[in-house]
Amino acid sequence: MDEPDGCRVLIDDNDLKIYVIKASWIVVVQVMSWKRETVDKWIAFIRASNDKLRSPVRILYDLREAGPPSQYFLDVLGPVIRELNLPDDIRSAYVFNTGPYARFASSFMRRTPTGAGQIKDFTDWDEAIDWLTATDV
Repeated sequence: MDEPDGCRVLIDDNDLKIYVIKASWIVVVQVMSWKRETVDKWIAFIRASNDKLRSPVRILYDLREAGPPSQYFLDVLGPVIRELNLPDDIRSAYVFNTGPYARFASSFMRRTPTGAGQIKDFTDWDEAIDWLTATDV
């Protein structure tokens, strides 16, 4: 998926694209692969962004092309999240494909460490955007 108009591209690699939708200030993290190199790029990005996050933080993880998370990603997720200074009002939406991969979604979501704010999974991009921009959640 290409980023919509009105976006600022932060990373644009084959397996990882990160951009900001300027109208809503949603950070979109599009993962196409869970290779170690991809995960390491993501980790470097979020570590570099630490202490630069301003409320409200809204992140959409587009995982529709990524497949099931790698063991490496699952192993590093908790320690990396715990070292960040995340605002209390952070909200993250995870967009998964429907079908066989959808059953992995709940397993993946259960592994997200506490302290990562409100988290919700979706199979529809527009629903995820609506939830991220809602003021009554």
